[in-house]
Amino acid sequence: MNKHEKNEIKNVLSSQIDMLTKQTSDIDPDPAHLLRLELLCSAMNRIDAENFGECFICDSPIAIDLLRTSPEKKLCSKCSGYSPET
Repeated sequence: MNKHEKNEIKNVLSSQIDMLTKQTSDIDPDPAHLLRLELLCSAMNRIDAENFGECFICDSPIAIDLLRTSPEKKLCSKCSGYSPET
């Protein structure tokens, strides 16, 4: 992943974190929102690592299009069982 792509993913992470933070109620927080927020913050902490965007299982690159929509992904499409044809 090049520097431009990492900066793009950082921007996606920041906007998704901001959006979820605003949507999460302090009084009765949605557990799904809290979990996603935790995953996004974890991704933000990892993004400057040399291996960010590589699958945790097989070390293959995670598709940049997938990271643009779900920057918290840790597995490539093959290892996560995702197939765009299905």
